[in-house]
Amino acid sequence: MSNYLTFILNSINRKFSSYVAKSNAKNNFKNGVITFSEYKLKKEFLKTTQQFGVTEFYQSYPPLNFPGTRNTLSRVKTYNLKKYVNKRTNVLDIGGNIGFFSTYVARFVKSVLLIEQNKKLTDIGKNLLTLENIKNMNILNQDFKKFKSEKKYDVIFSLAIHKWVGMTFETYIAKLLTHLNKKGLILLESHIIYSKNKNEEMEERLLKIKGIKIIDKGLIDDHNGFVREFYWVKKK
Repeated sequence: MSNYLTFILNSINRKFSSYVAKSNAKNNFKNGVITFSEYKLKKEFLKTTQQFGVTEFYQSYPPLNFPGTRNTLSRVKTYNLKKYVNKRTNVLDIGGNIGFFSTYVARFVKSVLLIEQNKKLTDIGKNLLTLENIKNMNILNQDFKKFKSEKKYDVIFSLAIHKWVGMTFETYIAKLLTHLNKKGLILLESHIIYSKNKNEEMEERLLKIKGIKIIDKGLIDDHNGFVREFYWVKKK
């Protein structure tokens, strides 16, 4: 089967899955299975077939019991996030999708700025901020390559995004460091790996970059049996 035919079939399958998900969401709302808030956001989400989270939100949102492909509570626990953030922490989230993960984290940090270049996703994220009356988080619809700010951040989230920003890994890390406080931390997550013995050599690449140090690392279960690596990194 040619690559083009595979692409067409995958595209058709994604659109069909999205159509079924729309019908299911509508029926679930009518039958009282999901709330109006979840239905409203999901209806917006499903208007366009997304690359991540075709039939479900990419991230779950625990305060309103919104399900998602990736479990936010599990991620917070596995990253040991509350060890590294507190009410004085200013967070920058690169490529945060709709922002369910960071919107949850906003409850126990000082502030969050999320950058996402997909306007459909940022619009839904902003609707959630309004719905939840969250004042300490902002969502910016922008390509990270064009992002400029005088503000320095205490923690930067880079969660399975570095391959999508259109920069070399080394250049990307260098740009992250320009937005990091002197004692700040970066939480880096790899893209999907298929077993604990096959990875994208993120650790080896990080160790070759001067001026940074890995202070913690681990593996996090993704969905469908996939596993990702994650690293907490700081400036030397």
